[in-house]
Order: sequence, then structure tokens, then C-alpha cells
Amino acid sequence: MTNEMTIEEARQSLRDLERIRARARNRVFAEFASMPLMLWGLIWAFCHLNGYLFLQHGQDLFGRHPDATAPVIVWSGLVVTIVFIIVKLRFFNPVRSEGSWCYRYRAPLLTVVWFVFHAFASELHAFDNGLQMNAYNSMYWMLLFIVYGLWLASGLFLWVGVLVCCWTFLGYQFMPEQYHLLMGFGSGGTLFFGGLYSVIRCRREKSEGPDGPGSGVA
Repeated sequence: MTNEMTIEEARQSLRDLERIRARARNRVFAEFASMPLMLWGLIWAFCHLNGYLFLQHGQDLFGRHPDATAPVIVWSGLVVTIVFIIVKLRFFNPVRSEGSWCYRYRAPLLTVVWFVFHAFASELHAFDNGLQMNAYNSMYWMLLFIVYGLWLASGLFLWVGVLVCCWTFLGYQFMPEQYHLLMGFGSGGTLFFGGLYSVIRCRREKSEGPDGPGSGVA
């Protein structure tokens, strides 16, 4: 009696290993991204609702025009997010890939390349108005979410990116007067509750253990 593994058994073992690897990767990535998602959901909601109140009722927050308030909020949130990512990668990264530096940090490097490309390419666009520019930028950054979702097999990032793109297109094409209101509640809510769902799911999976019902691939 031999202990040799058949080709089909070997294939099944490889499939099982890939499923385990995918579950671990999705769990780590979802837990890592939950805080930035919730932060940017609040930022999107605040900035768009501030713009809606000013355009519809002449009201503003903190006594400043939305065009002056939004950059401060956005850049402050960006700094907080970058610091969080650096600290998380440096001190609390449970998975350290083997390989070169570029390979190990290819995910954050993609974000940097995406940002630099947008900074230079945006000079080539001639937008008709601020609404068009806002809609384009929103969908441009959500495309990065979709790319991450497909690349990392993350259902969370994929669906967040698709839903925010849908909210943006719907508001720009059919509800221009309520665009900022829709983006505040729809897009901001999608980002925030996507991050909140990630937190709840990660905590549930930890409590249930690796073989619990919540251990499936996102």
C-alpha cells in the first residue's frame, strides 16, 4: 500500500491552501482598511454636506466658505491616514511577505503612483464647472478601490468602489441640484459603513475562531 498522492488529490490540496490563503489575506486587509474607510466616509459626508448647505441656503460651517474648509479637512485626513498606514505597516503588520522592498510594499506604492499620475494628468483636463470636476475626481479615486478589490480579491473594496461610482454618476447625471446631498449621505455613508462592517466582521471572526461560519472569503 503506497502513500503517494494522486494528481487530483494534489490539485485539491492546492485549492484548499489557496482558499486558506485568500481568507487570511482578506481578513488582514479588511482589518487594516477599516479605520481609513470610516475616516474618509466622515470626510466625504462633512465636505459634501457643507457644500450643499452653502449652495442651497447660503450657510457654511466654522464661518468659512466650503472651498476653504474642504482642503483643510481633506489634507488633515490624508495626513492621519498616511501616519496610520506607516505605523500599521511598521509595528503591527502580522503578515510580512518575502521578496524585495518594492514587492512587499506594492499596495501602498500603487496608491502613490495613482496620486502622482492624477496630480500631473489633472492639468490636461478642461472641466466646464466644479460639479464636473468633483464627479470626475470622485470616480477616479473609486477606480483605485475597484482595482484593489480585483487585485486583492477583496469584496469590501470592490463593492465600495462600485457603489460610490454609482452614487456619483446618478447624482451628476440626474440630480445635479442635490448632488452634494446625495454624495454626502450616499457616498460618505457607503465608505463609513463599509469600514464599520469590516470592523464588526473581523471581531466576529476572531470570536468564532478560524473554522467558524464567518471565515469565508470576502
